[in-house]
Amino acid sequence: MPRQPPLSTAERPLSDSFRHLSSITKLRNEWDWIKWSRELNDAFDLINGNYWEILNGDRCRPAEPEYAVTSAEEVQRFIARRDKIVAKKVTQQELTTVMQDHVQDNARLRQRYETALELWKDQNWRALVLLRSTIAHEPQSRINGMKNVRDAYLSLLACYGTTWQNAVLKWSKWTAISFESDMDPKTFVLRFENALEELLLVVDPPNVPPIVQFMQFVDAMRYHVGAHKFLATASVERNVGSTMQDTYDHFYACGPYKD
Repeated sequence: MPRQPPLSTAERPLSDSFRHLSSITKLRNEWDWIKWSRELNDAFDLINGNYWEILNGDRCRPAEPEYAVTSAEEVQRFIARRDKIVAKKVTQQELTTVMQDHVQDNARLRQRYETALELWKDQNWRALVLLRSTIAHEPQSRINGMKNVRDAYLSLLACYGTTWQNAVLKWSKWTAISFESDMDPKTFVLRFENALEELLLVVDPPNVPPIVQFMQFVDAMRYHVGAHKFLATASVERNVGSTMQDTYDHFYACGPYKD
């Protein structure tokens, strides 16, 4: 079991959460999967909705932010580009002021990042402990040593979630994803990718043709008024020989997305 991170002051003691899991179907084999995963989802939503979002991949480990430059030479070039002047015209006073501002901004960014990271680590650990308490010995052995609840869930899915009934559910989950008007583009792509990843783990052979992936991605935004630029330039012919990452990059380049 991974070592417990420092207890978040926003979280209740872990022991309080186990009562929500007492009636969950124990995962022993593939025939338990659908009932177990649904009950686990319901329990996690009662305990803390963030736990299920981390498990299903929608709440990723926070990425370290890009910090502003702080050296004299880099800041001088930054000011010159910003003000569209030659570097030698940047005054010492302005250089000093901007350097100090960048240092302070970086400190605030780092503090927010470290706070968010510690919270994510704590909630990931808790979700993993709770998940492990709902599975039998054999499934336990498949995730020994894992420290990320998403990885553990995917490992279990690949082994116990491969019935045709669950494949249908995963297909339905993937094809139900849509680019909603108030959704951040990166959130949409993340959910699309996560659902596709789960689908590929349960279908045999593990393949969804690239053209089907592309067409489903396009279909997922058909009701988003702000996606007209992407939809106008997306085509099967354009997609030939391209990867889904190429499609995502083109999607981002066609933003911003507003109704």
